[in-house]
Amino acid sequence: MGEHAAKVGIPVALHDVEPRTFAWAESLVGRMRALGLEPAALMVVPAPDGGDDGAWREWLREQRARGVLLYCHGFRHESDPRLPRGPAGSLQDRLNGGQAEFAGLSREDCGRLLDSALAAFRALGCGEPDGFVPPAWFAPRGAARLAFARGVPAWESRLFLSAPGSRRFSFPVSLFSGSDRAFALSCALAGLALRLPFRLVRLALHPADFSTPARAARMDRLLEELARRGGSAPYPRLAP
Repeated sequence: MGEHAAKVGIPVALHDVEPRTFAWAESLVGRMRALGLEPAALMVVPAPDGGDDGAWREWLREQRARGVLLYCHGFRHESDPRLPRGPAGSLQDRLNGGQAEFAGLSREDCGRLLDSALAAFRALGCGEPDGFVPPAWFAPRGAARLAFARGVPAWESRLFLSAPGSRRFSFPVSLFSGSDRAFALSCALAGLALRLPFRLVRLALHPADFSTPARAARMDRLLEELARRGGSAPYPRLAP
């Protein structure tokens, strides 16, 4: 096969999209379009703490009008310390700095939090979400079914993209944002993932990946490599 035939696009998602990260998301979407990449799906935190002057909501509506997928990304993203969690969920939440909002919740608390998240998303004026992704990809068993029962068309877990009656394996290439050395290593591993000749991965980008000029420069090189090696693919729409 020739070089062109071997190219396979990889879907990309921007996580933690909210008013505090609006400038980052807007700039990154513009950069991806300039590189000729497919629009990234936006994982929207619908009820974040902090101010909202309405500009990001207008921008979200513009992206929806352009066909960009908008996922509901939890409720506030940060865990509510008043909600009880099982031992595994408590550990998952601690390891993620209190950001695994749905980890270890009971079925009842999970359902109530889903209702709050979906109501907050609808209040943004962007219509219904194209899917749901719990923060840090942690949620109790059966959470996807609770979401589907509420009309959510797709659910994203760490290793699968699911819809009612279908499920597709997809590994998230997500960068380690701890030390600069770990970040550089994860960027190198992400570059290797871009070379895979099959669509078993997706690229998950977070604001922390661009938190310093050096990291932002690495990420720009990664996006340029993505554009050279086959580009990004449309984020999957799974048929029920």
